[in-house]
Order: sequence, then structure tokens, then C-alpha cells
Amino acid sequence: RRQGGYEIIAGHRRKEASRLAGRPTMPVQVCRDMDDSAATIAMIETNLKNRQKLLPSERAWAFRMMRDALAHQGVPLGEGEDDKKITKKEIADHFGESASNVMRIIRLTLLNRELLDMVDASKLKLGLAVQISYLDTEAQSWVMDYLSQNGVLPSSDQVKELRQLFEQGKLTQDAFTEVMSEEAP
Repeated sequence: RRQGGYEIIAGHRRKEASRLAGRPTMPVQVCRDMDDSAATIAMIETNLKNRQKLLPSERAWAFRMMRDALAHQGVPLGEGEDDKKITKKEIADHFGESASNVMRIIRLTLLNRELLDMVDASKLKLGLAVQISYLDTEAQSWVMDYLSQNGVLPSSDQVKELRQLFEQGKLTQDAFTEVMSEEAP
């Protein structure tokens, strides 16, 4: 740390297990020259590679933090020809994912808490959740209101129509209600 001492980036559970076992020390790897972005990336890599069961929301926030940390370091995230550029595909390959799937997972961070909790509980499928993530927070709250009143989520076709209206600046509460009153295929 700038103010002295060290900060644990990865291994919090090992440290706690050592403490509970009464061990006064544990082996560590000290990295002295690591800025906040590099520390964030190291922490995310460790969590994603070592934790077998991550909730979709945890993966989404981890991928987003990784993307943001790389951008903070000035690493271009787009496709590039020179070797210094890291593409989305390279980031995705690093974690055994496709680039499009990484971007879809990151989209989950744009969902409101209730919808994201539904994804974590497997009550909302990833594909539909990603489509809903393109709606603003007000429209997402209408989706939750509709679910609580009717016991069902909008269909994929309904969400696509809502998204088109939203992108055109025409999505209002009335337009939402009209789309939702249409019979889902």
C-alpha cells in the first residue's frame, strides 16, 4: 500500500482458514509494483479461475471490472492489428468464453437488482435478461410490475418490440402496456 504494509489481493479465504487453524503464518507471493488496475485484474483472474460456482451476477461484475480495469490501463478493447492490443476475444479466451458471451454477461450488470436476482436464481434466462438489459431502469421496473401482477415475464418477441420502441424513443407506460397486452406467440 502507499501508506505502508501490504494488501491481500487474492487468498482471503486461505488467510481466514489459516487463522482458524491457529497458524501464525502462511506462504504468500509479494508483488510490490502493482497499481490498482493491475491488482483488480489479478483479483478477478484468481476468483474466476479458482471459484467453481459463481453466480451469473458475480461473473458479470467480474468481467465488467476486468474490462474497466483494462480500459483504465489504456488497453484498447477493440480489434487491433498490433501485438499490444488486447481484443475482446483474447480476454474471452483467457477465461474460456466466447467474446460475444463475455459481452452478453457484462450486459447483465445493466439490469436492476430484482431482475439480476432472478437471473441468479435461474428464474430468468440469460438470453431474455440480456434483451431486457437494453431497456432503461424505468422500463425494467415495468417488467417487474408486469411479472408481479401477471405471474409471467414478457416473451422474447415482446421484449424485442419493447426494445425497438425504446431505441426509437417511443417507449412509454402506455406503449409498454399495449405490447404486453398482445398475445405472445
